[in-house]
Amino acid sequence: MPDYIDYLGRAILGLTKFRAAFQSLEGITDLGGPFDRAITALCKADRVCTSGIGKSGLIARKTASTLSSLGTPSYFVSCGEALHGDLGSISASDTVILYSHSGNSPEIDAVINHCKWLKTPYRDWE
Repeated sequence: MPDYIDYLGRAILGLTKFRAAFQSLEGITDLGGPFDRAITALCKADRVCTSGIGKSGLIARKTASTLSSLGTPSYFVSCGEALHGDLGSISASDTVILYSHSGNSPEIDAVINHCKWLKTPYRDWE
């Protein structure tokens, strides 16, 4: 049973870290301008496009799925596929959320440039 004890210890450690993280949020009344602007944009959005590449793309895909489940029309466009024709699915009336680990890739830059050209509101978080 050493494996069981190890997994139990890891679970307890993880839950302890989560508890500490949530307790550190106690008393916060303002999450700051960028967060407020992002939430305002999402609330006003007719449709949300999420985009990313690699692991960031997986998170973007999940975000689009979650937003759709909550009643916000949403879809995912891979930044890599965007370079090969999928940019056409992003319209000027969409709100675009870009996910990137480094914030610096040709694929992300292409989506940003397309959003600027369309004058589409977009947000990017590293």
